[in-house]
Amino acid sequence: MTDMSATQATGDVPTYLGRGDPAGRFADYYPASVDKLAADVTLEGSMLDGALQGPDAIRAVIGGVRELYDREDFNFAGPWGDNSFIEDYTAEGRSRPLGCSRARAARGDRPAALASEP
Repeated sequence: MTDMSATQATGDVPTYLGRGDPAGRFADYYPASVDKLAADVTLEGSMLDGALQGPDAIRAVIGGVRELYDREDFNFAGPWGDNSFIEDYTAEGRSRPLGCSRARAARGDRPAALASEP
């Protein structure tokens, strides 16, 4: 099990109000799985109207959303349970903070995370 106290660098400031930590553990983090999406991948989210299908559609949305952020700080990325992977990050866009958690679950023989991710 992951020691959460060792992976979250929040100090006395709530993570959603943070101003970035360029020297932090996830300063250069990039989800490698974005480059290796399955042909039948789908994405659902509370801010989407329906589900996205296919790697090109998902990459376009993820890339477009990231361009809207003034900053994006990952608080945690790693295994979750036996067959899942989770990312937790905070961001700021148009001077408004937001938080996001993404979970990926394995399906069949497809891993939820890649070895190159923390």
